Amino acid sequence: MKSLTPMFVTPLTRINSVAGLILLAVNVAALAAIHLFWPGVRFESGVLNYAVFIALHLSLPLLLVLLAFSTPNKNFRIAAFILASIAALPTGFLSFAAFGQLSAALRSEIDPSLQPVAELKHNNFTYRLYRTNHNPYKAHGLLLRKEQALTPGIKLVSDIKGFYGTKDGELQVLAAERAQVITKPFSPQFKVEVFEFAL
Repeated sequence: MKSLTPMFVTPLTRINSVAGLILLAVNVAALAAIHLFWPGVRFESGVLNYAVFIALHLSLPLLLVLLAFSTPNKNFRIAAFILASIAALPTGFLSFAAFGQLSAALRSEIDPSLQPVAELKHNNFTYRLYRTNHNPYKAHGLLLRKEQALTPGIKLVSDIKGFYGTKDGELQVLAAERAQVITKPFSPQFKVEVFEFAL
């Protein structure tokens, strides 16, 4: 006797289980890369960075729900729905926070969470000092980053050091392969920091 396909698996909700699992694996890998190796690869456009961030996070519970609808296996469906419910809260919260930054970036056409303060170029790299006062994911202050263009509009970035209690600073070249950051504290309770690094 043939098994009956659940009534809620309709032609409108069909999705290949193997393709769904592949999409889910890619989504999870991308989210892991964002949270474990962030910043990593980024767009020059703050709007695109936030849009991709939101899309990846919102798609996780949606993919789990679609995967649940794609199989007649009851236990698999229940597990997928439970995982989707668990994933919806943190991914929804992070997407909501990023949406505020996306809206601000759309209005100003720049990323308001990372405001350039100073920069210097060395070989194929650019060292930038950013003000992070409006970034919900980092402490208020300054952030020193090393950036390298991969293709037009896309760059590889890595955080070198963050500085708390300051909103301004300078980048100075000391020698051919050395440079330093000098911070300017916004309150007497914070001290001037001098950070030397290799180029």
